[in-house]
Amino acid sequence: MGEDLRFMAPPPGVDGAVATTGGTGIPFSIPAAAENKDVAAAYIDFLTSDEAMRLIADNGGMPVNRTAELAPESGVNKDVYEAFDAVSTDGTLLPYLDYATPSFADTAGAALQQVIGGQVEPPAAADAPQEDYAAFTEGS
Repeated sequence: MGEDLRFMAPPPGVDGAVATTGGTGIPFSIPAAAENKDVAAAYIDFLTSDEAMRLIADNGGMPVNRTAELAPESGVNKDVYEAFDAVSTDGTLLPYLDYATPSFADTAGAALQQVIGGQVEPPAAADAPQEDYAAFTEGS
């Protein structure tokens, strides 16, 4: 498809802000009992540095900082980089649905398969994920 392929973030909501599912990966931490806390901190500092972002972009990955600045000159990846930058800077990155509970991906996936297979109507399929979430958050 070459230059005919394009990408865009979802249109803004009624409040004018863009919100979409996305994330920047697994957060980093240093356990309190770590033996080499300074080394771990230096590694995290490097991984989140401008230099690391440039290396990520130069090697075909998408940096999470300076994303638009490091975007390719053209093509669909330029669109992806710029959309991510806009949403993460001026919009809202929402967590993936499967983060809702430890079993949510399986529960929601099974409900969707039942809808596709014609075994359940969509309103009834929504009950299983809701019950999964309610059971997980009960008492919290």
